[in-house]
Amino acid sequence: MKKINLTIILLSLHFTLNAQSSGISFSRGLSWNQILEKAKIEKKFIFLDIYATWCGPCKEMDREVYSQPILGDYFNDKFISIKVQQDTTNADDESTKTFRKDAENLTKKYNVSVLPTFLFFSTDGELLQRDFGFKKTSEFLELGKQVLDPKKQYLTLLADYKNGKRDLESMFLLLNMAKQNKNKTLVDSIVFSCGEYLDKKNEFELTKKNNLVFYGSNSSSISSEDRIFGLAAKIPKKLDSIIGQKGWANDIREIVINREEIQPNLWDGLKEKNTKPNWKLMESTISKKYSGIDADLMVLKAKINYYRKIENWSKYIKFRNRLNSIDPPRSEPMEIFLRYNAPAWDIFLYSTDRSALKAALKWSEHSLNQELNIEIKMQFYDTKSNLLYKLGREREAIQLEKKVIEISNELGKRSTKNGKGPLIDDYLLNLKKMKLNQPTWPVQKNR
Repeated sequence: MKKINLTIILLSLHFTLNAQSSGISFSRGLSWNQILEKAKIEKKFIFLDIYATWCGPCKEMDREVYSQPILGDYFNDKFISIKVQQDTTNADDESTKTFRKDAENLTKKYNVSVLPTFLFFSTDGELLQRDFGFKKTSEFLELGKQVLDPKKQYLTLLADYKNGKRDLESMFLLLNMAKQNKNKTLVDSIVFSCGEYLDKKNEFELTKKNNLVFYGSNSSSISSEDRIFGLAAKIPKKLDSIIGQKGWANDIREIVINREEIQPNLWDGLKEKNTKPNWKLMESTISKKYSGIDADLMVLKAKINYYRKIENWSKYIKFRNRLNSIDPPRSEPMEIFLRYNAPAWDIFLYSTDRSALKAALKWSEHSLNQELNIEIKMQFYDTKSNLLYKLGREREAIQLEKKVIEISNELGKRSTKNGKGPLIDDYLLNLKKMKLNQPTWPVQKNR
């Protein structure tokens, strides 16, 4: 045992990167078993950063977050930090190649599907917590502190929950972790327990902002029998004010009504239930049962989603145009994106119907007529370029895609350290395919 321990210590000293306190030091050259042994010897927790060489947010974590001294000071003292590369490249060094089998086993065992993923283990190698996605320095530091706080550790919270502890703060924290761990059974159980807990509280307690955030994040669990549904009808403006989002209460009601009154008439599980839905009956039922709800608008949105799902493009376009006419989108970029650019891109990807593509082109052009910053417009130009190309207007498409690339390159010079523009690789590939007369859309999904 002493010989093994000495070997681990020497390997650790030899392969530790960034030993100075300029950021998190990532150890290399150790197998997973050696890392576990090292953790026991040094009585440290383990932090795994699972990444891929192509992952933008992973690179941003390396560049902007891990390099921060405040993180180095905290993590280097308390964690053995390891980078785990999920993909393989010709440029992989010997250390990466040696760890490849361990990397495959870890990503498979812990069901890693989002990058970057952060896994935190106890000194005994027990998974304590996981998280994913880009984090700011302050957020990542708080995550590291949370891992070391026994009261906030996943296993502690889980044990308390199973033993009947039902304080809201702990359940909310455990719920977030269960979602990160993709434990649907546990998520459903906690959501139900939180709902039961809140239903027993008075109106003041139930409508606190954190509780409304919980309802908004788990709206699929709300029924028309729940108190929050009734309060959303009774005091909608108050709830909107508390959460700071206009229309929040109405959105909650519509989600529930759609699930209880519309979807059961359209689908039997994943299968289409009725090829000729009785839209008028649905609208009439909603109008009679739920005051303050625009039943016509609700059913119209349901028609859009339904006809999109069954790929009836003519009706989908008809009803989406009607929505844009009677309920025009706000001028905010996200509204323009959701109402015009996203549907246009959707049709580009999945439809070969020329009438549908022409309608999508009109939506694309409408989105470009709005006041938007240049980075958003760049992406909208790309949508238009691809639609033009699919419609056979190659020369216009190529000219516009070149403009997209110019904008991306200019943005890269102004805002990135390496001068690389946003989405530039995608745009260059599109242009190459256009010049070679190759599809820029997923051919296997066309019908």
